[in-house]
Amino acid sequence: VADGTGEVYQWGQIAGSEKAPARAPAKLRGIRGVVALAAGAFHAIALQDDGRVLSWGNGDYGQLGLGLPGNEDAPVVVEALSRAGVVAVRAGGWHSAAITAGRVCYLWGRGEYGRLGQGDDCADKQRPVEVAEVMSEGTRVVDAALGGTHTCLLDEDGVVTSFGRNSLGRLGRVADGKWTGTPGRVNFPP
Repeated sequence: VADGTGEVYQWGQIAGSEKAPARAPAKLRGIRGVVALAAGAFHAIALQDDGRVLSWGNGDYGQLGLGLPGNEDAPVVVEALSRAGVVAVRAGGWHSAAITAGRVCYLWGRGEYGRLGQGDDCADKQRPVEVAEVMSEGTRVVDAALGGTHTCLLDEDGVVTSFGRNSLGRLGRVADGKWTGTPGRVNFPP
């Protein structure tokens, strides 16, 4: 949890950590100026007021964005985004997102079911990658919602695109049970 002063408190167990679970909130040392925080299934992403993105926890699928799979007990700077101008961060089960001031969306982590928006490429991404199909259309992303196995993006025109696993109709646009790594528009009823 990030408080109103930019400090972060955590409790419970950090996935992959050898440390004993914290039974009460404890201030996370060495991290200040946090303006946004997102928690995945077993990892966390923070955005600092200087635009730096930090990640920690379980990184088995690259969801920490550090270039190699592995776990981190304490926050580490996601260097690949250091000059990107990030203004928002999001976390899904095993993937993460960052949105820049220029409205570019980056995703990284587990690629299974196409949840990273890279078309037929379902490989895990250890570093942030642009959402290929959406960006080629000139779409400017303003927000993202990441589920366990799918992703939805909102653009500046209010259009929602989705991609990833579609069991139980979670993409809102393709036949139930199908998955797609290609972002596509969700059409809402009038």
